Amino acid sequence: MEWGPLFSLVRDRAGFGSSLEAEAVQTSVLHPGERSCVRPAIALEGDLDRVTGCPPDTDLATQRAVVCGGVNDALPTRMFRFRDALWVGGTAYAGRTVLRIDNRGNGHRLVPPTVRERLASGVIACTPFGSEFFGDWLVNDVLLHRLAQQIGPAYENDRRLYGDEPTYRELLDVPRTAVSAARFAELIYIDDRGANRAKRRRAQATRELLFERATPRHRGHRVFIARGERTTQVRGGRVRSLVNADAVRARLTDRGFLIVHPERLSTRELVEELLGARVVIGVEGSHLSHGFWELDAGGAIVALEPPYQFNNPFKVFVDTMGLDQRYAYLVGEEVPGGFSVDVDRMDRLLDQVETAIA
Repeated sequence: MEWGPLFSLVRDRAGFGSSLEAEAVQTSVLHPGERSCVRPAIALEGDLDRVTGCPPDTDLATQRAVVCGGVNDALPTRMFRFRDALWVGGTAYAGRTVLRIDNRGNGHRLVPPTVRERLASGVIACTPFGSEFFGDWLVNDVLLHRLAQQIGPAYENDRRLYGDEPTYRELLDVPRTAVSAARFAELIYIDDRGANRAKRRRAQATRELLFERATPRHRGHRVFIARGERTTQVRGGRVRSLVNADAVRARLTDRGFLIVHPERLSTRELVEELLGARVVIGVEGSHLSHGFWELDAGGAIVALEPPYQFNNPFKVFVDTMGLDQRYAYLVGEEVPGGFSVDVDRMDRLLDQVETAIA
């Protein structure tokens, strides 16, 4: 029986866990942090005043800083090397350090498991949010995995795959080796949160790979990514459903936008439909990430935001890519069953977007 995870977990929850630096046998800076200036998001005047709430893992002050731009201090990319580490059910244990790899609630096992698999070396190639949200996986986990492969054998937590994941793995060279329980003689953790120049080069190389392997059906087009037929619950029991989606689609069609329904296409067909799009618009959420790698250089992503669920990861994503891409958001109004968007306000925002990317 492996009792180490239980003891480490108890220490961690009691506030007696150890830092990464204290337990790592080696700490390296793969790329230094750096300071840069980022442009603000494109938005209608006063739209931030319409926000009433954010997801549980962020807050309005953080989101305001993201969309307002200005000076950005990107974190360094750091590597931590541990000896005799145990990876169990979405959590890695190295001495008194607890590394959470999976956010889905099954990351800890209170019953000490028997671990039979022994591995010489491995690099953690997944993130907690990537285990929970497809959009985080498609951007952050893919980029982390491509870095991890350069350092050693890349491992991910054993979880159920997202529906579109296998095709993206094939297109972006992200093979999967999953672990549920194993002891590593050496385990490497990479802190890849910083949007520094090294991550930007990695992102651009990944995008180029997709453009080489997929054939665009259009170029320079405008696309609305429909959210699908099923209502999407958000944490806290509320829904992120665009109630007047029909009116939004009709107005966008009048502007020449293509309406894309991801659930009606294969993943490869979806990629080819979006590849080279000049403007991608949709309700903020993981499905909008289909437009990230496919976006044209100098293009724009536009997020339709529920006022109670204001979140802007795509602003960070396009800033990381560094191809003169822009991000815009429009805050809607809460209504029974979800939220609605004033199509005239949407028109005004899109006019601003078109001017910015002209």
